[in-house]
Parts: sequence; C-alpha cells; structure tokens
Amino acid sequence: MSSTVSDATVKSINDFLDVTGYVYGIVNLITPAITLDAAHKTDQTNYDEFRTNLSVYKGKAGLWIQPTKTQPNDIVTQITAMPAVITGISSIVVSDINTLITLGPTNAVDPTFSGPVKTLIKAAKTQVDSLIAQITTFKGDVIAGNAKMDAAYKGILKNVDADLAAEIAGLQTTINSLNADVKAAQKKVTKEEIGEGFAIGAIVVGALILGAGIAGVVLTKEEIAALNATIAADKLKINTDFSAMADDKKAKVLVVTFQAAVKASLEAHDTAITELTKFSTLLGTLDTSVENAYNNVVSAVATTDPATWKTDLKAALKEWKATNALATVLATIDVKVTPPTT
Repeated sequence: MSSTVSDATVKSINDFLDVTGYVYGIVNLITPAITLDAAHKTDQTNYDEFRTNLSVYKGKAGLWIQPTKTQPNDIVTQITAMPAVITGISSIVVSDINTLITLGPTNAVDPTFSGPVKTLIKAAKTQVDSLIAQITTFKGDVIAGNAKMDAAYKGILKNVDADLAAEIAGLQTTINSLNADVKAAQKKVTKEEIGEGFAIGAIVVGALILGAGIAGVVLTKEEIAALNATIAADKLKINTDFSAMADDKKAKVLVVTFQAAVKASLEAHDTAITELTKFSTLLGTLDTSVENAYNNVVSAVATTDPATWKTDLKAALKEWKATNALATVLATIDVKVTPPTT
C-alpha cells in the first residue's frame, strides 16, 4: 500500500457517514401499536411479529452508534478511536525498525528492539481485526433486517392499511344505518307518544272509531318504552363506533406515516451497504498492511543474511508508514454519537 492516501480513499473514509445516517433512521423508526378487528386476526399476528422483528433489528443496527453492556464501545466510537492505536505507536515502531536495520542480524541487542516492535504491531492488528469482525457482523444484520423490512413494506403494512380502511368504511356504514334506524324510531315514538295517559287513550279510541285499519300504528306504553330503550342503545352504539372510527383513522395516519419512514430507510439501504463495503475493503487493506509489516519483521529476525535482513525490514518500514498514513486520515473522522429519540 502506498504511503500516500489517495483522494478516493479519503472519500471512502468520509462516505461511511452515510451508514451512520441510515442507522439513525432505523433506530428512530416509531412502530405504531395497531389493534385490528377479529376479522383481521392473521394480519394482526403478522404485524405484531413484524414489530418484534423490527425491535430486534433496531437493537442490532444500534450497535453502530450505541454502546451496550456486551459491547461497551459502539462501532463508530471504535472507528474513531482505532487510528490512535496505530498513530500512537508509530514513532516507536519506525524508530525501532530503523535501529534494527542499523544493527544488522545476529546482534545481541536485536531482541530488545524486535520484541517490542512485534508486540506493538500485533496489538494494532488485533484492534483492526476486531473492528473488521464487528463490521462484518453488522453488515450481515443490516442486510437481513432490511430484507424483513422490505417484505413487510410490500406485505403486512399494506394489508394493515387496507384493513383499517375497511374497518373505517364498515363503521361508517353501520353508523349511517343506526342513524337511519334512530330517526325512524324517534319519528314513530314522537307520532304516537303524545302524552302518557290521554294520548294512548285517544289513539285507542280513534282506532275503535276508524276501524282496524289504523290499529297497526298504535303503540302501547311498553312498546314506546322499548323503542326509547332501543334508540338509547343505538345512540350509544353510534358514539362507540364514532370513537372506534376515530381511533382507526388515527391508526391509519400512523401506518401511512410509518410506511413513508420505512420506504425512506429502504431507499437509503443500498447506499449505506455500498459505502459500508468500501469502508470494509479499506479496513481490509489496512489489516493486510499491518500484517505484512509484522510478517516482514518476523522474517527479518529469523534470518542471518544481512541482505535479507535489510530488505525485509525496509519492506516492514514501508508497510508500516503506509499503515500510519491511512490511520492518520482515519483519525480525522469526527462523528458525534447521540442516543436515538425513541
């Protein structure tokens, strides 16, 4: 690896911020709690399962920006801290390798310098390896979580939206029917219930005078009371249905809003994965460079040939300087890690 960091490499370093933006979008998704009618039991079950899966995914995605008990340092913090491990030991590594080049092989004091150099470089590689492993796991989790979100967006979320629309329409139809029944019953009661005693008697007398033709519209006290009870029950049902319809309308708004947020996350996913892949490749290059530096030192220490000694150590020095150059650029990353709002 060249000891000069290219513009393309610098861009790859900065582009990983797209991943951070994507993760913030995921962990801040507000999944509405929806209660569907019994008729939509299957959709209710599938939606509840999706909410559980999304909660798990949010936790895994959150490892990018949120520390946990099992991972006290989130990935972003490690990305910003890891370069200091390399740059912090770089001057010692360079100085000791140069000293070894000067000393030559089989010198009694060689181990005094080669031992610390190997230890320091190996510690740096451990840091890089750990970070690569975490990012690899994170990438797999993101791809799997996104697949479930995509399936939900195309399936259960649209189903729930349709279910709520159907429930709202059904409630409106019921309310309209109940209102019509109440009006008809009120009209009938009003027409017949002129008074508690005189009215009933007058109607009955009228029925006797006019004949049986009018007898069908005459209401007794009991029938009027029953009608009033029905009217009261229907009005209560109307109020209940209005309340249920209002809840469904609110839920539908939440689902529509949530769908939009999920859609935005799905659209951001590919860019995030592309940049994450580039950044992972970059860390892989860094890891290879550190490993080469270590192996060259080991190879040099194992030889008694002065030419091989010098060649291997110069190669190690070149690899380490390239490592330090990349780490120096990585150290410029400054990402403020804040907790999600949900």
